[in-house]
Amino acid sequence: MEEEFDNTLDKLQELFDLLSNYKYELHYRDDCEYEYLEEGSVCITILNPYSENKMYIDLEEEFTLSYGVYHEHFYPDCDGYNEMVKTINGILDNELCSATMYSGQPLKWLGSTTITKAESLQLPIKDVFSFILKIKEFKIRLHTDGGEVHYDFWNPMDDRVVMIKKKA
Repeated sequence: MEEEFDNTLDKLQELFDLLSNYKYELHYRDDCEYEYLEEGSVCITILNPYSENKMYIDLEEEFTLSYGVYHEHFYPDCDGYNEMVKTINGILDNELCSATMYSGQPLKWLGSTTITKAESLQLPIKDVFSFILKIKEFKIRLHTDGGEVHYDFWNPMDDRVVMIKKKA
C-alpha cells in the first residue's frame, strides 16, 4: 500500500499546472458557498466555457471531485491522486461524462458514476448502473415510477437523457 500524502495541499501547484489552459477559481471556507470546507482546505472551481456546469476539486483530508451531481472521493496517495487526474482529464476532454440515474417525478437521485463517451452510447443501462440496481428499494422505485438516466458532458452538445418506462 502506498504512503498517504501528508497534506493534499501539496498537490495544489500540480493541479494549477494541469488546469493552466482553463479558467478556474480558488476558494476557501470563508467564501459563502464553500463553508463546508474544513479550516485550511481549499476548493478549485473550474469554470465551464460551454455551460454553467462547473467542476469542483476539494483538497481536504482526501481529494473530492464533483461534476454535476456526480462526486467521488479519492484516497490521498499517489494512486488516488493519479486516478483523480485521469478522471479530470477525461471530463475536460469530453471523453468521460457524469452518468446519473433518477427515479419518479419529481426526479429522485439514485446514484452517479463516470463512464466514457463510447460506454454512454453502447453499454446497457443495467450494466452502467448495476451498483444501483442491486438495491431492491431502488429497483422497485424504477419499476413502479419509471425514471431517467442523464449523461452530462463538459461540452453539453453530447448530453443525453434516456427515459426508463414504468413496468406494467
